[in-house]
Amino acid sequence: MSGAAKYACHEGPGNCREDSRDGSKSYWEALPMKIGKSCVIITSLMALLLWPLFPAQAQWWQDKGLKEKYAISETQAKEMDVVYNSFQAKRKDLANASRNLQKDLTDLLEQEKVEKEAIEKSVTALEAVRNRLFSETVEARLAIRKILSEDQIKRIRAENPKLLSSEGYRPLRPLPKIEPRPGAGLVPQKTAPKQN
Repeated sequence: MSGAAKYACHEGPGNCREDSRDGSKSYWEALPMKIGKSCVIITSLMALLLWPLFPAQAQWWQDKGLKEKYAISETQAKEMDVVYNSFQAKRKDLANASRNLQKDLTDLLEQEKVEKEAIEKSVTALEAVRNRLFSETVEARLAIRKILSEDQIKRIRAENPKLLSSEGYRPLRPLPKIEPRPGAGLVPQKTAPKQN
């Protein structure tokens, strides 16, 4: 049965019901789900088709075209892989620590009684982990640049500067000091409705 024939408007445009045994969904109720599924499928296919066109900024030196273009030797590629793998391990640990600290902070903020000192300690620890992650990112980028020759760096900066830039790696702003709201932590009392 075609899509147009599947839905019939027996009682006007506002009452289009799906021709099914239960007749539970109207055409208009089912339409957003159909559009959503189509968008997800199209986006996934486009990503798969375009994936080879974008060199990964992380390990761009493994791209054969870029490797030849900038004359990256096997030794340089192996050294950069060591730096990258070391960075990835640190990044993973710091990301997990950040997630755990964020969860702890959320738990502290959701408590009935707000403990200002504990929240400030948690915020400070979270800031430290996030700043450490940024520092590790910058250090890894600098280590990659040290492996490259001056000539290679000049060519890369002239032709594809994003490979060496810190674009996308902006320092995190410190979180603002959190002051509890007046009455925070107090649970409103539920009252029974008045009986007449």
